[in-house]
Formats: sequence, structure tokens, C-alpha cells
Amino acid sequence: MQNLFFKIDDARLIRQKRAEIKRDLKKGILTVQELFNKGSDKGIDYRKLISNMKLYEIIISLPDFGKVRTEKLMKKLNINYCKRLRGLGKNQERKFFQYFNIGSQINDSK
Repeated sequence: MQNLFFKIDDARLIRQKRAEIKRDLKKGILTVQELFNKGSDKGIDYRKLISNMKLYEIIISLPDFGKVRTEKLMKKLNINYCKRLRGLGKNQERKFFQYFNIGSQINDSK
């Protein structure tokens, strides 16, 4: 039973961190490049944390990206709106990283 509480607390922490990431992206405190190059901080593996996020949620959290612009970009990159970051194909991943000028790739840590 106690193990269940740890899992609930972990899930709560993950949701809080993801909400914090989206909030920081929207405010411009964090750039998409910084997010993907962040690595680990205070015992949190950001690559693993964001790999389960939907790409749509990450993009729409960026300043100047609303629903329409996000959908147009995802269509241009040939990425379904329900794709999670870890579920991107190599070409989709390459196009996404090129668009946002990001050097490293997330799927290398699989």
C-alpha cells in the first residue's frame, strides 16, 4: 500500500514539472533549445520527463504559437498532433529539430 503512495507522489511530481516546463516556455523563461539540452537537474532527468509529453503540448506552449500556428507547423512537419516526443520517427524528429535549430536528438537516449 505504501508503494502505491510513492507512485502517486511521483506522478504528481511529474505532472507538476511538466506544467512548470510549459509555463516557463510560454513566459519565455525557457527556450525550446534549452529544454532539449537540459539533461538532469536536481535528480530529475528532463530528457525522460519530456519524452512522454505530446509534441503538440510543447509547441503550443511556446510564445507566439497558438492553436492554428501549431497545427500548421505540425502539418508542415508531417507529425500527427497526438504524437509523443519519444514516438517520433527519424524523419519527423530531424525536421522538428531542424525547425527549432536544436543540435542533439531526444531518441538517442532510448
